[in-house]
Amino acid sequence: MEKYGILIGRFQPFHNGHFKIIQQIILDGKTPIIVIGSVNKNDEKNPLSFRQRRKIITNIYPDIDIVAMKDYDCWGKWVEAVTKSLDYFDGEKTFYVHQKEDDFRDFIFNGKTYKNSHYMDVFKDSGFEINDVCKHTCPIGLSIDATKVRKFKEYALGVLDARTYKSLEEIDFWKEK
Repeated sequence: MEKYGILIGRFQPFHNGHFKIIQQIILDGKTPIIVIGSVNKNDEKNPLSFRQRRKIITNIYPDIDIVAMKDYDCWGKWVEAVTKSLDYFDGEKTFYVHQKEDDFRDFIFNGKTYKNSHYMDVFKDSGFEINDVCKHTCPIGLSIDATKVRKFKEYALGVLDARTYKSLEEIDFWKEK
């Protein structure tokens, strides 16, 4: 049976923390699947299109499976959409996550109250395996501030793969806004 490691993110842009998670999935003997979120957004926090993000990622991982996921106003619709999009992949699925402090919220999903919880708790309660990579890899540098990457070219240089940095330079990513 095929084993998959799933990474959900906006990848605005794909940085070395994401790279390290994909590497961990591969080291764990799983086939990576990337779910690129917020494909229906274009704003300061989401400046790159889905196509641009997919191109950047496939420059590094040419054969990786990528799923596009739009944002929904309802948790239930979003979780259902993510789950349905992964039905295509027949096998064992593990979500890989780096739980950041600002990802924890109070919310209600399917009648259950979640207090100071991460959205991955919904998938865990639905029977998916969750691998919190921070337990293993945070000391080697997963905590990258994507806002700083989008704002400061000098910061980005130290936390982006050279191919990603070059792709962003080619589209004049850091031009004066």
